[in-house]
Amino acid sequence: VVLAALAILLVGVAIACIQIGIEKVDLAEAFTPRTLSQNIIMNDRLPRVLIGALVGGALAASGVVFQALLRNPLADPYILGVSGGSALGAVLSIAFGFEIMILGFQSTFIFAFAGAGTALALVYSLARVSDQVPTYTLLLAGVIVNSFCGAAIIFLLTTVESDKAGAILDWIIGSINVWNFHGTTADYFRLAAIAGLVAIGFGTVVLNGRTLNLFALGERAAEQLGVNTGRARVLLLIAASLMTAAAVSISGPIGFVGLVIPHALRLALGPDHRLLVPASLLFGASFLVACDTFGRVAYGIFSEAYEASEIQVGVITAILGGPFFLILLRRRRKHATFAQEGP
Repeated sequence: VVLAALAILLVGVAIACIQIGIEKVDLAEAFTPRTLSQNIIMNDRLPRVLIGALVGGALAASGVVFQALLRNPLADPYILGVSGGSALGAVLSIAFGFEIMILGFQSTFIFAFAGAGTALALVYSLARVSDQVPTYTLLLAGVIVNSFCGAAIIFLLTTVESDKAGAILDWIIGSINVWNFHGTTADYFRLAAIAGLVAIGFGTVVLNGRTLNLFALGERAAEQLGVNTGRARVLLLIAASLMTAAAVSISGPIGFVGLVIPHALRLALGPDHRLLVPASLLFGASFLVACDTFGRVAYGIFSEAYEASEIQVGVITAILGGPFFLILLRRRRKHATFAQEGP
């Protein structure tokens, strides 16, 4: 019932966001050639809704996995340096002007995936201690890799031409418009291929929902209950990183979706990951589509009066997610102090 309700919500949000905008459109003319409504819907609003849903769902589902494996509600898809590595790969492609196509994918996406895989392998090798991967070393390695990737991106930003610097800035902020989508068959094919990669990662996580529940009890308890924690952790980290890399390759590093959505749904629905993972995917998709539409509409309203540029969706999620993160951090600090001092 919960998943059906969230699916209906996603469809409703998508239909509403396709119709919302400065220009009024008629959905009945969406497939009528050479009409204004067909051009706006098929070449602008529908692609943004599809990309927003794909990115939001992938980031939210990845956040559930990272929070479960690290047993930390403050974790999100960026904590392990995966998004930082993916963003650095994409920025390298933009900075050096690689314009090649591999299996129908632009070089930006290929470099983003390569960066994500490299970052994950580096973090895992740094965190490995005597055939074990303690959670605290994994977190520390992720912070180090993210810091290095951020510094490398800033260095590249100061050395490239102004036009490339603008493209890199759009990527760093996080924007669904970062992918130059023209509504062609090739564009939709690439989007479907990336959606397929997200589906592979998501399916792997869903099939291991019970394993994630056991990880929440602690690694020792999970091992006693028959889970091969080492193999399960690697498999789930790869699946979550695949979803994160796919999302970042389209939109850049959009923050806080993987933090806010899983934690809010955990409070509302409980900790069972067999429900929490698909629920996060659906609600994260609705959330990001709504945020992107708000930025698009706000741009249309204020652009003429204030010469404002479009509000990127990464800015909106940061504005909404930043206070939530601080509240969550404060609550955890109070609970820790209470546990140390006693009732």
